[in-house]
This record gives sequence, C-alpha cells and structure tokens, in this order.
Amino acid sequence: MIGSSPPVALTDGRERLSPSRWLALWVTLSLMACREASPPPLPSGEPLCEEGQTRPCYEGPAGTEGVGACHAGTQTCAARGVAWGGCQGQVMPQPESCASPADEDCDGQANGDPLYVWSAAGSTTQARYWHTATLLRSNWILVAGGPSDGFFPRTELYDPATCTWTSTGNMAWGRDLHTATLLSDGRVLVTGGFDGTTNLATAELYIPANGTWEPTGDMAHQRLGHTATLLNNGKVLVIGGSSVEGRLATAELYDPATHAWSAVSPMAQARSGHTATLLNDGQVLVAGGSDGTNALATAELYDPAANTWKPAGSLAQARSRHTETRLKNGQVLVVGGFLSLNALVTAEVYDPGTGTWSPAGSMREGRSGHAATLLEDGNVLVSGGGTAGFNLSSTEAYNPATNAWSPSASLKKERSGHTATLLSDGRVLAVGGLSTGGATKTAELYTP
Repeated sequence: MIGSSPPVALTDGRERLSPSRWLALWVTLSLMACREASPPPLPSGEPLCEEGQTRPCYEGPAGTEGVGACHAGTQTCAARGVAWGGCQGQVMPQPESCASPADEDCDGQANGDPLYVWSAAGSTTQARYWHTATLLRSNWILVAGGPSDGFFPRTELYDPATCTWTSTGNMAWGRDLHTATLLSDGRVLVTGGFDGTTNLATAELYIPANGTWEPTGDMAHQRLGHTATLLNNGKVLVIGGSSVEGRLATAELYDPATHAWSAVSPMAQARSGHTATLLNDGQVLVAGGSDGTNALATAELYDPAANTWKPAGSLAQARSRHTETRLKNGQVLVVGGFLSLNALVTAEVYDPGTGTWSPAGSMREGRSGHAATLLEDGNVLVSGGGTAGFNLSSTEAYNPATNAWSPSASLKKERSGHTATLLSDGRVLAVGGLSTGGATKTAELYTP
C-alpha cells in the first residue's frame, strides 16, 4: 500500500523516500495546486450572473447620466459568474473645455441651444471694457486697454488653440476708447483714447515677434471716440473724435513705412462716436456720431486717391455709438446706437452702388455698446450692449439674404462695451465689458 514502505537511511543522515512515499507526496502537492488555481467558492453556492453577460453601468453623480457628454458604460460578468467586472467606456463629468462646444461637465448648460453655442473661454488677468481686441497673423487675439479700477497699460494674448491667456508687453499709456488697427506687416497700431485724466494724441506700435510696444509719434490732435481705418495702400486713416477743442472734423494719415503722420482734408461735419468702413472700391464711409450736442444722421465718403470728401446721403435715424459692418455683398449694415439717451432697435443698410440708405428691419431690443461680427456664412451676429440702464446677454443675427433678424443663443454673461472678434476657425471670441457689478474678466466663445 502507498506509504507502507519504510524510508531508507542515507550515510549523511538524510532519508531516501521510497517510490510509494514519492507517489503520495506528488498526489498531495497536485491537489493543493488545483485548489489554489480554482475560483473561490460562491458564498451562496449560486452564480451572481451568467458568464459573459453584460449590463449598463454608470458611476458619475446622480442626474448627470445622459446629460451633455456623459453616458453609461458596460460591465461584463466574470468567469463562473462570481462577480461583475469594472465599468468600461463610461464618460463622467469633466471640466468644460473652451476648445469644444460640448457640455463636458454635464450640467445641461453648454448646449442650451441646438444650433448656436457660447462656452467659457477663461478670464483675462484684468477686468476691462471699452478696450480693443485684434486678430493677429498668428491667429492669437491681442487685447489692449480699457478701464477697470484704473487705466492700466497691461495687454494680453488669447491662444484659441490652447484656450489660454498670457500677458504680453505693456503699453506706455493706459487708455480706453482708443483704436487698434492690424497693419499690413502684422504690427498693430494703437491711437488716442482716454487715460483717465485727458484725451490722448499718442500712438504706439505692438510688435508680435517680441511682444513689445514702441512709440510711433503723436497725432496732431488728441482724439477719443475716433475711428482708424486701414486703407488699400497700407496707410491708416484716423478720423474725427473728441478733444479739448471739442468734436473734431479733422483727419490724419499714418504711414507705417515712415512712422509719420500727415493731415488730410477734413470732413464737412465734426463728429465723435461715429463709424468708418472701407468699401470695396477703396473709399471710406463715415456715418452718424455726435456733434457734442446731438446725434447725427449725416454720412460722408472719403476718396483716398483724390483726398476729398463728399456726402453719402443720410441715415433715416440719427445715431451715435452704433456699429457698422461691411457685408459680403459690399453693402454696409448700421445697427443700434444712442439717440437722446435711448438705445435704438433699428438698423439700416448702405448700398455703395446707388449711394442710398434703406431699412434693415429692427432688433428685438435696443442696443448701444454692443458688438457686431460678420460670420463666415455672411450673417451678422450682434451681441450684448446696453438698453434702459441694463446690460444685455441676449444676441441677435441679421440675415442679408432675407433682410431679417432672428434671436440667437444668449451670452453666458451680460456685456456692454465688450469686444466680439471673429477667429480664423469661424468662432467668435467675446471679451470683457460691463456686467452686473461692474467690469468683467470673463470671456466666451461662440461656435456656429
């Protein structure tokens, strides 16, 4: 029988196992190994699930499953039905990304409108309004000037690819209600404005290559609420504005090649808070504004080749602090503005072919201090602004093909005196402005 043979003693004191003892030891060790490799017994003796069976699972906060980007995953039953495996493929709430219109945090807010979406785009280091925002050749946005708790010279850059803000060089003067013009060589010309004490005649150039500013000579006049238009020859035409002298009819030309300013023929009407737009034929349309007492309905055309001005008809409604946008068909859309302290709902279109103005419907809300942005599809997005003492978060879109307005998705935050800049990818970046409680640091991205 197994185990009946006695062990054989070796000369060194060890025992040699007999064949029967070796067989008994092998059987014992094999049984032990088998028990260790087998799954643990089920507590109840019954499987929890059928091996290979699947079921949905979700481990995110209650109420977020199926909202925005969040969705359930799948669990698979393990061998012998002893347990369910981990939840695979589920998407739980994540921080919102400004690079995507999706509702990553699954709060149901990012996709509030099925067609148009505003999403958070971070915050500037400084709250500001009546600033400027310029799309650079790098596709970054340069934000400069604007007051908050003071008039600061700080400027900032927004990178749409990474959705981040970084500081860049400081201007020599803090200013608001200035102009910023992208030159043909990629530099940015900033002119005039208000530094908290006086209107400015100074001008500065931003150099994107090294993120610095350099002075470029003073204008002949201090100017606030003026316009600056890049002409087809690469020079910049600065028009009107207000000074210690009052409202200005004068105009000046800046030559980037020589850094020099020169006077050009003045307008027939002194004005500030007006608009100026380069037409397809190279002329500049100036419309509306204020003479210091009343809003203006007059419009004028400047011909750079002849250095002359001529009348361009009259708006149906006098207005200042409105917006002016050249449409893809070459016509010019004028929207909103102030008249006797009332924000206007009306809009008008100028046709350079006939030299006439015509109605362009009415918005749902009067707006001044709003922004108007030409979208890639040819429509114009009008955002925010102020009316009856309130800042607005609502937006509206103008369709030139139908000459009609329609509501669009509201901003996440009410804004007036903000900027709204078209990015190279078709989105719109809204920055700063006056909101509830004062100036805001926040920014938003609109994705058509």
